[in-house]
Amino acid sequence: MSHTDLNPAQVATIGVMGWMGGLTDKFQDKAVAPGQVGSLVRLEKQKEKVLIFLTTAVLLLFFLASAASASTVITPAGSPPANPWNPFYYNKIAITSNSPTYNAQSNINDMFGGMFSTLEAPGRVIFADQPGQVTYDVFFTTNSPATLNGYSLFLTEDAGSLNRSATNFELLANGNVISNVALAGKGSSYAVSFGSDAIDVSASFAPVTATTFEAIFTSNIGFNNGVRVLGFQAATQSIGQVTANPEPSTISLALLAGLAFTALYRRRMER
Repeated sequence: MSHTDLNPAQVATIGVMGWMGGLTDKFQDKAVAPGQVGSLVRLEKQKEKVLIFLTTAVLLLFFLASAASASTVITPAGSPPANPWNPFYYNKIAITSNSPTYNAQSNINDMFGGMFSTLEAPGRVIFADQPGQVTYDVFFTTNSPATLNGYSLFLTEDAGSLNRSATNFELLANGNVISNVALAGKGSSYAVSFGSDAIDVSASFAPVTATTFEAIFTSNIGFNNGVRVLGFQAATQSIGQVTANPEPSTISLALLAGLAFTALYRRRMER
């Protein structure tokens, strides 16, 4: 594997581990050299401090690299394209429970590609209106383990109002949060925030394999606050999008800071 196949954290880790190996040899040489100042115990304690620092730095780099691989893009969109091959298609899942829909004419399966609703039109779900800002949950399982590295969520509000909009979306896999996305701010519409009453929330992240999922929508404060969903599809391949925070510049700064601290410790050890 070449260095071009590695992410920044992995490259930094290889360099750090190589330097640590050289430092260990140097400690050992110093410990047995004639006239060495200090004891082996002191050298081992200094070495332990450096190892603790470097371990922390490497973990930080891995965290930043992992975070940088996640992204979310929200764009104007209409109805989702048909995608019966995605793992979240209605005939590949079982909905175990969900917050009430507006009425019996709004079928929760339409969130996953079904065409059963007759309330407004087939292919959309509207949750029941409730007082205040509330959350709407959908618990579902896939018929077999599903591996996804993102999703596309299609939402739409009533034109010119806060009705039917959401302020946040959260996705859990096997009980763990894998995506948490802020949408329109409380009291702000999709149209104001994103330039359209209908939006596509496209997210990508490190691949996750699970069978149990939970989708959570937080409503806005419109009079009719039951969120409207046009579709929710899992992504199983790369989604070309703008990288979300932390940006590459943030990772570069972290790498430079780590190298600076390492150089400082190295100079202090060699004194």
